[in-house]
Amino acid sequence: LLISNHLCDYERECRFVGEVISPVSQPWLAITSTAFTSTPAFMSYVGLDKPPVEPSSDDTNGQNRSQIMWCLDVILAVVKRCMWPSDPELAARGGFLVCTTSAGNPVYRNPATPHVLPLLPGLLALCQVLNGLIN
Repeated sequence: LLISNHLCDYERECRFVGEVISPVSQPWLAITSTAFTSTPAFMSYVGLDKPPVEPSSDDTNGQNRSQIMWCLDVILAVVKRCMWPSDPELAARGGFLVCTTSAGNPVYRNPATPHVLPLLPGLLALCQVLNGLIN
């Protein structure tokens, strides 16, 4: 992703980010629709309602926890590292500049946005489920 920041072309960077995040999108959406629907469903998915077991290939709850962490790590990496060029001229030439405000401030678009936005409801559902564990 750091390399893609130097392409200085919004469309190319957007395609690259899509390739990086595509292996995560479908598993994340599947997890979201099953595990993050309620606090009891989440507890069952990660194994909080069962006695602890030794890590093994038979530990499906451990695999579920690992998959959640893997998805979160990839999403976080994309969000943290993907950005528009710092040079305003390069950003404008590369298609990152959307418009300029009435005060003259530029409004840029991030190449990760079209790929991360569909995943945000799942992140918010996870936050809601984790909050439910506390309350």
